[in-house]
This record gives sequence, structure tokens and C-alpha cells, in this order.
Amino acid sequence: MLGLLVISMVLAARLISVALPVAALSIRVRFVKGTIPILTWGAVRGGISIALVLAMPEFPQKPMVLAATYAIVIFSIVVQALTLGPLVRRLVPAKRNDTRRPHTTHIS
Repeated sequence: MLGLLVISMVLAARLISVALPVAALSIRVRFVKGTIPILTWGAVRGGISIALVLAMPEFPQKPMVLAATYAIVIFSIVVQALTLGPLVRRLVPAKRNDTRRPHTTHIS
């Protein structure tokens, strides 16, 4: 139960941390449809998170924090990694007969 709670909290935090900068930058940059959900769902996997928890000094709640961190990382690796491709295909359909590589927009 704790795992589901922290996973939901992390996803909400990721959404906010992606949506706010994208919204601010969208004044000058045109983003592809689906940018915010794709960036939210395709987040960094979490090796650093586990290392940081393991490096923390001992305290009574450390096992609970470590278990929650592992739950988030495993969810990220298994669920998010396996569903990222279908999410991108659903949100950004490929144009037929368009073999060009996608380009990125740079802020000048």
C-alpha cells in the first residue's frame, strides 16, 4: 500500500516538474503534442535514488524509505519502460510516407 502511495506522489511531482517548465517555454517554443505526458512517464529510472538512500545515515525509518524507493524504481523500470513506446505511438502518431528524422527546436 505504501508503494502505491509513493508511486502516485512521485508521478504527481514529475508531472508538475515537467508541466510548469514546458508551459513557461511554450510561449517561445512549439512543443509536439504529448510532450508533457511522455516526459512525465519516461522519467529517469532511479539508480541514483537507491544510492542516495543507501548512503543515508541509519535512522529508524530508513528500511521503510528504502522499500518505498525500491518500489518506485521497480515500477519505473517495469511498468513505465514497457509502456513508454505504446504511449508515444498513441500520443504522437507517425505520419505516413514521412521518413525524415524528427528535429528539435532550439531556443535562441
